[in-house]
Amino acid sequence: MIATAKLETTGHQQTLRLPPGFELAGEEVWVRKDEATGEITLTSKAPGPDEDRLALLFALLDESPLPHDFLAERENPVESPRNPLEDLVPRRELTPAEVISDQGLAYIDCLAP
Repeated sequence: MIATAKLETTGHQQTLRLPPGFELAGEEVWVRKDEATGEITLTSKAPGPDEDRLALLFALLDESPLPHDFLAERENPVESPRNPLEDLVPRRELTPAEVISDQGLAYIDCLAP
């Protein structure tokens, strides 16, 4: 839905008069301006479901606070460096004929023992 809103300027303040159907809940709005395009976005600042969840979280924290050592410093054991290849299974040694066949070459007869 697109409509035209009226702007009124009084001194250094500007008032935006929204047309019917564009009413915002609450008494304040968030104002955001895209510096690249100059586009201005108004978002209702009225409490919504996310703010209700946040209030519930703080109420839960008040009811059952976190342990006193929740973010306390602690000593972590220093791990000794390990070889990242130690878990690999060693491959058997390839014969020259197997090497050549892996490379797609057909000259096996030139590999005289």
